[in-house]
Amino acid sequence: RRLVTSLRLHEPLEAKNGSKRRVGPAGDGGYVVWDSGCGLCDSLLSYGADTNIDFEAELSDAGAQVLLFDHTVQAPPRQHPNITFRREALADRDVADPAIHTDNRVAGTIECHL
Repeated sequence: RRLVTSLRLHEPLEAKNGSKRRVGPAGDGGYVVWDSGCGLCDSLLSYGADTNIDFEAELSDAGAQVLLFDHTVQAPPRQHPNITFRREALADRDVADPAIHTDNRVAGTIECHL
């Protein structure tokens, strides 16, 4: 009950100039975003591609430049001209050479991606 009360504090009280829109597949991998009618975004940092990049591809189709990171796969499941993939993870510290790690350890901080 306290959780529901806390979550309600994050609900918008008034929404103007747009509406909610689901982007991506109907199941896992889709997200609800705010659509103001001016394009959803110009660029996106996405971590954890795995085998589904439908969300990222839909934004890319709309013109967004996507930087896609995932250290657990060799490559994204499909290519798109607006998607750049790096086999790398997000961490609290830099790692000099992530290629030497075989246990899926970290590769760099968010600051090195901006």
